[in-house]
Amino acid sequence: MCRGGGGITLIDNGADITLDRAFYSAYKTNVYYEHVYVDYDDTLIVNGKVNLQLLTFLYQAAATRKKIYLLSKHNGDIHEDLRHYRICEDIFDEIITISPEERKSDFLRHKPAIFIDDSFAERKRIKDAHNIPVYDLDMVESLIDWRI
Repeated sequence: MCRGGGGITLIDNGADITLDRAFYSAYKTNVYYEHVYVDYDDTLIVNGKVNLQLLTFLYQAAATRKKIYLLSKHNGDIHEDLRHYRICEDIFDEIITISPEERKSDFLRHKPAIFIDDSFAERKRIKDAHNIPVYDLDMVESLIDWRI
């Protein structure tokens, strides 16, 4: 919209727009962490698509100087797959690939930390071994602070 010459001029972009107003959840939590451990398969990438909510959280964590570790039993070239999905490796402070028989709980080296994974068994092992907060995919929303 431009104001000038005593009138208002509108620019039509030619798009139909529908507004759908909906409530969204906003959380406030006292969970303190400096390190984020996150899984790749079925967590960051779900059904062949980037988990945008998780990626939003990871960029928020990076913007607030948290250390981010991609910890995965990925079968394949994780670096090539990140490029395929256009996820910049620089968001991760470290990319840790482990073999299927290894336990992720053996690779958590920093605290205070949180762990995000779709696997209940992995979250349970991490909670039991390290007593840190663990999150499933449906819980990531509670980590996003939209006020930043």
